[in-house]
Amino acid sequence: MGAFDLSIVALARAGLISSCEVSAPKDEKCLKELETVGAYPEEKALIVVNKIITSNDTGSGKAFGEIILNLLDN
Repeated sequence: MGAFDLSIVALARAGLISSCEVSAPKDEKCLKELETVGAYPEEKALIVVNKIITSNDTGSGKAFGEIILNLLDN
């Protein structure tokens, strides 16, 4: 499972990234939602925690896909 850019808010609202390090855009409303659920935004392009991939950069699609394939193989 994963999310790019502002769609990470959906993971937050679903309770899937509580107490997790996440990659998130520098958007005030997004960061507030993440803070509410106890997620820890980091300035990294991609982060994988508990088979959940987050990315603050929509340009990282290839790497995102490769990580998904790797996780499916394991």
